[in-house]
Amino acid sequence: MSLAAHKPLVAIHKNDLAWIIALYHAIHDGDPAPDISAAKAALAATSVIRGLAPYLDAGKHKAVMAALG
Repeated sequence: MSLAAHKPLVAIHKNDLAWIIALYHAIHDGDPAPDISAAKAALAATSVIRGLAPYLDAGKHKAVMAALG
């Protein structure tokens, strides 16, 4: 059977962020909270912010770095 004989796919929903998260929850039976301390979470967030800050324009980068100390 050739590809021309197949009907085109028609999406019945948008694959937006909310739909993807709902799909994840349906597949994985919820979203259990990770066993992590607040200090580790803060350290991880700070590391991510420091890593992404250089991609901002110079003024914003400087402000973010000053805020982080």
